[in-house]
Amino acid sequence: MRVWLTLALGVSELLSGKVFAASSSGSSETTTTSGTLNTLTTSCNGGCSSNSACVVVGQSSANSINCVNDTNCVTLSSGQSALCLDAFSSSATEWVFQPAESNDTAGAGPFERVGLLQLDDHVTDLTFRLADQGEEPLSGKLELASMNIQPDATLDKVTFKNLTLSGLDNALPLNSVKRIYFNNCSLSEIPTAAVAGDSVTVIDLAGNAITNVDSNFQDEAFTNLTLLDLSSNALTDFNLVANNFPAITTLYLSDNSLRTVPDVIFNLSTLQYLTLVNNPINASDLTVQQLTFLAGLNMFTIDGTTNTSACPTAAVQNKLNESFTFCVGNDDIDPSNSTVTEQPATTVPTTTERDSTSSSSNKTWIILGACLGAVVLLLLVGIIWWCCRRRRNEQPKLMNSAIPSISIGMGDFSDHPYMELGVPRSNASSQTTSDFELLASVADGYIGLTRLSYDDVFLHKMLRVSSRSELWLGEYKHETVLVKKIKSNTASKALLRDFVTEIELMFELKHPRIAAFRGAMWDADGTELCAVVEYVEKGALRDCTVNNAMELSVPKQHAIVRQISEAMAFLHKQNIIHGRLNAFNILLDKDYSAKLSLFSIFHYVKLSPLDNECKIFVAPEILRGEQPSERSDVYAFGVVLVEIDTGETPVMNARRLTMERSGREELSPTAKKTGFRLSRLCSGVMKDTIAACLEPDPARRPTMVQVAMAFKNGAMKL
Repeated sequence: MRVWLTLALGVSELLSGKVFAASSSGSSETTTTSGTLNTLTTSCNGGCSSNSACVVVGQSSANSINCVNDTNCVTLSSGQSALCLDAFSSSATEWVFQPAESNDTAGAGPFERVGLLQLDDHVTDLTFRLADQGEEPLSGKLELASMNIQPDATLDKVTFKNLTLSGLDNALPLNSVKRIYFNNCSLSEIPTAAVAGDSVTVIDLAGNAITNVDSNFQDEAFTNLTLLDLSSNALTDFNLVANNFPAITTLYLSDNSLRTVPDVIFNLSTLQYLTLVNNPINASDLTVQQLTFLAGLNMFTIDGTTNTSACPTAAVQNKLNESFTFCVGNDDIDPSNSTVTEQPATTVPTTTERDSTSSSSNKTWIILGACLGAVVLLLLVGIIWWCCRRRRNEQPKLMNSAIPSISIGMGDFSDHPYMELGVPRSNASSQTTSDFELLASVADGYIGLTRLSYDDVFLHKMLRVSSRSELWLGEYKHETVLVKKIKSNTASKALLRDFVTEIELMFELKHPRIAAFRGAMWDADGTELCAVVEYVEKGALRDCTVNNAMELSVPKQHAIVRQISEAMAFLHKQNIIHGRLNAFNILLDKDYSAKLSLFSIFHYVKLSPLDNECKIFVAPEILRGEQPSERSDVYAFGVVLVEIDTGETPVMNARRLTMERSGREELSPTAKKTGFRLSRLCSGVMKDTIAACLEPDPARRPTMVQVAMAFKNGAMKL
């Protein structure tokens, strides 16, 4: 276990590039050459505005700062020059720093290293990310060995996004921080030194290149950690010291290279949510005890359906029936897990024995009759109680077993804490005026016109969950609906504002190929905001093509492509960019006609390409830090077409192609150009459209109108 000695680093120490750390192996002094780098700090000798930082001028040849006659420069007590950055608003709760040539935006400047940052108590979130294109972003390399963040109060969140980081081995812990995010930072190992703060509850490392959990992280005690996200990495194994993680409830391990369900999972007694999708896992050897553990989770997801000889109880089988086929090869074993044995043959009983047997049999029937009568009586009492509790005799309830899942292998969540007999526990009347600051002005606006009552919306089954939101299957006025819920205590104000804007868009946008918006809900205490939309029977495209291995005919493929391209063309005509088009938000009805889901339209915020299983749909220019555009939507649409054609996830398709390349197999011109292998039945118009949509140069991609016309006319005009 590492023991850290926190030092108050002044400007002179920061500039010298010396970092001192004590470890279990003894003290050491590490001298780096980073003293030549331009250093971001708030120790600006009083020469800059309040609520601002400065960049201490180093000797960087790549990002030199000329302070001669620059009124934004000040001289520090050390004699060095520093460039003052634009100040943040005095009410800003989030400070966002971006390495950039331009410095006309708060937090943007030519810094290459992070030093001492002292934050006022009104700052709750701190973010470092690749600069927007308009800010002339630098390479994105950032050195953190001298980083020393000193908040006046506990920070809610510190985020590093789309940057190439160095010096993390020598970084000081992010003390007084609840949630820590290192997303898309090309990390090859967990930065234990940085995340080992004493108050951390969430560690999100999604979208890196981490291959295993090293001993430093395993040996560190994370007594308050509740969520660990290692999705979209390169994990081949996963292990923890369970006693060092006594509070963990949520573990995301999707999109890795795990081949077995990690044994340590079954020792995490507080675990409630586990995702293992998009891993080449063989779970056929799980024991009855392990399967029982998984069935007890609030959420468990894994790819496909695995055959297993294990025969757990009927309750466990019902909970995991979407992920496992049980008792394979054990036809003689009762699914209820009871033991069946053959009775030995006996001789014919004598008269006395027969009388005794008859008397015993009569007593047995009397006892059985009494028991059955008691059971019937209890059932009648239970039914009467149930009817009284519901008070909704006129509305039929949906049964979970009759509802097809629209997501990846989700279980039944009837015992989820947000549910009580199908009704949200926060069931204040919809007519009560909310005092939630973000909704105060909404009640009189668009959302107020479609506000629904909690009494009219029933939640039946959780389909997906993340650290910020939940997706539920529910019922509204005899109609099956989807409900997206964001909890104010887990989401930033910015995310809530984005969701409000998303709801307003869904209210305004009406198209036959877009899933219809039914209304919004929020409670009187302002603890949650919900959007209610039409449920489309067959669920997501991914569920139909990949999870259920359904083969769509070529004419049906073309019809789906045309329908979605028409919906996307409609959005683009309204100057709206979807930003997150993928196989999960294209829905199919009972006739396999397509509708577009508008959940998570992010045209108003910068898209993060780290959205776990969806990141392969992200255009290359977005990965470089550019803003989403109509042409990035077209790229995502091209990846969707690959999935429609092959019936295979694009992630697995791309990985298989990579293996074939390494094996020096001959690839088709289309595979070389697009990075995906298409099916032998792929039509000419589909093949041409995929190639055009996946052009690396956005300017060479077609518009959605052109794609729609191509599938009407049967040819793509390039």
